[in-house]
Amino acid sequence: IVSAAGSGDLEEVRRRLIGGADIDARDNYNDTALHKAASNGHAHVVRFLLDQGADRTAEQHGHTPLDEAVLRGDLALVKVFFERGTNNKRTDPNSLAYAAQTGNLEVAKFLLSKGADVNATKKIRVKELMIPADGTPLYCAVNGGHEAMAKLLLDRGARQDRTEHCYYPLCVAAEQGNAAIVTLLLARGMDSEAEFVAVLGYAFDVLRQKTAHIGRLLLDRGLPVEGVEGNGDPLRHAARTGSPTLVTLLFRRGAKLREKRFPGDVVGAYKPDCASSSSDAAITTDLINRVRSRGTL
Repeated sequence: IVSAAGSGDLEEVRRRLIGGADIDARDNYNDTALHKAASNGHAHVVRFLLDQGADRTAEQHGHTPLDEAVLRGDLALVKVFFERGTNNKRTDPNSLAYAAQTGNLEVAKFLLSKGADVNATKKIRVKELMIPADGTPLYCAVNGGHEAMAKLLLDRGARQDRTEHCYYPLCVAAEQGNAAIVTLLLARGMDSEAEFVAVLGYAFDVLRQKTAHIGRLLLDRGLPVEGVEGNGDPLRHAARTGSPTLVTLLFRRGAKLREKRFPGDVVGAYKPDCASSSSDAAITTDLINRVRSRGTL
C-alpha cells in the first residue's frame, strides 16, 4: 500500500485496503502510505487516505505527512490537509519551521493564517536541513538565508530569542556574513535593550575575516568597542581572526589595549604580554604592527 500510494496509484491503494491492508502500515524506510503520497505530491491519494482515516500525525524521522507537503513547497497539497481537518496550531509545531527553512512565503503565510505559532520550537533535529531540535521558525529562516521570510516572521511577532541548542538568529546571520539579514534583525531589536547589546557582543564573537564587514553594523547599532561584561572582548577577537579590517575599525572607534577589561578577565583586551598564550600574543602583536605600518591607525 505504501508503494502504491507513492506512485499515485489510487486504485491499487483501494484494492489493498479492501484486501485488509493496514492503512498506517510502514515500509522499510518507516514511511506510511500518507507520507509517501504527500512527499510525491499525489493530492488525490492524500485526500482518499485522509478520508479513510489515515494517521495524519504519524512521524517519519520527525516528519509528519503535512511536513512532507510543506517541504515540497506544494501549497495546494498543504491545503488538502486543512480541508480534511488538520489543526496546525495543535498538532504540528514543525511545519512552519520547515516552510521558513525552505523560504516558501506562500506556504508560511497560509500556515500562519491557520494558527501556526510563529515562536514555536521544533521537536526533533533534522540533519539534512541542519535544523537543531529546538530551532524556531525565525532561526530556520535566518539559517536558510531567507531575508523575506525573516521579515514576514518578524512582522508576525517572531522574537529574536535563542533556545537551548541554538544560536541567536543574529549570530547565525553574522556568522554567515549576511548583511541584509543582520541589518533587518538589528533594526527590530529585542524587548530588552541590555540583552540585545549583549547579543551584539555574541554576534561579534563569531565574525571571521570574510565576515568582517558585519562588525561595522554591530558597532553602529550600539556594541561598545570595549565589549560587554560577560562577552568576549571585540579587539581581542578581531586580532585572533587575523582581520586587519576589524582591528582598524575598532581602533578608529576608540578601542584601547588594556590588561584587564572586566572582573575575572585574566587575558584582557589583548595587550600582548597578557595574552592567553604565546601564540595568541604573537598573532596579536604581528597583526597590530602590520596595521600600524600601513598608516591606517
